[in-house]
Amino acid sequence: YPDLLVHRAIYHALGADPKTTKGYYYSPEKMGELCKTCSGRERRADEASRDVADRLKCAYMERHIGEEFTALVTGVTSFGAFVELKENAISGMVHVTQLPNDYYHFDASRHRLWGERTRMGLRLGDVVQVKLLRVDSTERKIDFKLLSGLSEVPARELSAAPRPQSRDGKRQGAPRR
Repeated sequence: YPDLLVHRAIYHALGADPKTTKGYYYSPEKMGELCKTCSGRERRADEASRDVADRLKCAYMERHIGEEFTALVTGVTSFGAFVELKENAISGMVHVTQLPNDYYHFDASRHRLWGERTRMGLRLGDVVQVKLLRVDSTERKIDFKLLSGLSEVPARELSAAPRPQSRDGKRQGAPRR
């Protein structure tokens, strides 16, 4: 409806079609108010639609707890990886605690998590095997455990990875001279 209001105003301003623009009476202030109201309601409707879809996805996945899936890594953060199941495009999270035992570093520039000890990692676009651990319909969260799919991180990428910084801003672990 906001688009319709704007189109009517444009037609009226251009005088394009006197039949459809006859009696146009909204002031610029009234148009602003109407468009703001309509846009807000449209956003609420979109949000409600997404909420319903998320709840339905959770309800569906609750029947599959413990099952294994093939998934694509669609996002990497310092606290884990987001995955999307190949089978049905449902998304969830593999928390860093659900990765094999290691200390994981986050490389934001390469969208990668890599293990300090094993030098194995996950990056954006990797295909992995996951197991559905938990579904929280109230929070609309789906949690997975990584079963396989870590790949070896090339040494040249590890040496170029940023080192952690201390509170005073100096790099930790920098070579001493």
